[in-house]
Amino acid sequence: MKKILFVICLLFATSSASFAAAQAPAKPENVPPVKQQNFKKPAQRPSLDKVLNLTEEQKVKAKEIRMQGHKEIKPLIDELRSKQEQKRMLMQNKNASVKEVQKLEKINKEIVSLKKQIREIRIKNNKQFEEILTEEQKIKFNEMKKEGRKNFAKHHNHPYPVQKGCNKAQKSFPVQAK
Repeated sequence: MKKILFVICLLFATSSASFAAAQAPAKPENVPPVKQQNFKKPAQRPSLDKVLNLTEEQKVKAKEIRMQGHKEIKPLIDELRSKQEQKRMLMQNKNASVKEVQKLEKINKEIVSLKKQIREIRIKNNKQFEEILTEEQKIKFNEMKKEGRKNFAKHHNHPYPVQKGCNKAQKSFPVQAK
């Protein structure tokens, strides 16, 4: 009887040990730890006020101009996003009726109008900002804008030249209504 009890305890101990080993993750021996890669953060551009060496008064005026522009543009951007979502929903229908195509044309015209309004406000704000700059700062600012355009063109290579006033949205109708 003692032998049977001893064998049962031995079987129980080995089965519980093998069960525990199966659940524990195996650690391979003599494997070096994984080396973490050092990802470099993109270089941050110095702020505009530091590059142009703005005075405290200019900084305050620039902030006011920025805040005013934000107040004017925010509702237009919200409306633009809404119109773009409506357009996406209409574009999902492959078998669009004439009314849906007309509605899509109307939405596209509204989108173009909203983008134009936003662009005009940004241009106005940019002119207001330039008015607070000295001649030396204006020269530096214009150089920065030229460099930015050059970098943009380098990284956003279009297969066709983008013309002023050209809008991709106008070319995206599934059906032309007459």
